[in-house]
Amino acid sequence: MLGTMTLPNRDSLRDKSRDELIDLLLVLAERVERLEAELARLKRPATTSRNSSQPPSRDQKANAPKAKRRHHRGAKTGHAKATRPLTDKPDRIIEVRPSGVRRPWRKQGLARALIARSLSQLRELGMTEASLTVDTENPSGALRLYEGLGYRPVKRGSVYRKPLD
Repeated sequence: MLGTMTLPNRDSLRDKSRDELIDLLLVLAERVERLEAELARLKRPATTSRNSSQPPSRDQKANAPKAKRRHHRGAKTGHAKATRPLTDKPDRIIEVRPSGVRRPWRKQGLARALIARSLSQLRELGMTEASLTVDTENPSGALRLYEGLGYRPVKRGSVYRKPLD
């Protein structure tokens, strides 16, 4: 947030030297530039799947009311009865949260390089498996990217919708 600035009056400006006036002008120009940048940022449209690399499912989530907290079913995490049938060493699994690459930088291998480097570092830390969730209908090709890096589907889910007309 930008603070307020008291501008000098006409009489005090007459008493300033040429260099002091130039310095004041530069400070004011810098302040105008910051204010214009802040104004441009505030005028930007909300981020949606049409103007960013955000997945389409986020568009609906932003407008949806907060869901009530559901009761957890089954044994609590860490309890002897809580099992994870996908692997023998659940403490060596990490869930990766996918991120996107903005349109101007897509198709240059950035996502592939970042993910490959992350997987390499996770392997060095002793992790044995990485999992993630992906929208299989994502038009940006995320599914192909992940499968190309060796990810394989373990479980498929469904999204249910009901028109409220």
